[in-house]
Amino acid sequence: MLCVEHGIEKIIKIGDCYMAACGVPVPCSDHAHRVVAFAAAALRELIQYNREPHDWPQLQVRVG
Repeated sequence: MLCVEHGIEKIIKIGDCYMAACGVPVPCSDHAHRVVAFAAAALRELIQYNREPHDWPQLQVRVG
């Protein structure tokens, strides 16, 4: 799972959105790098997933 690989912690689910953070509850000096690496990996996974044929619409994600 990407969250575990990058040390990202899910904080809360808000509707169909997730808020996640890195460096909590255990501080780490490279938290910003880990979050950006996680977001890039998630986008790559989504692009790959959407390339495969499905019976439903493609998934979309917003990172911010």
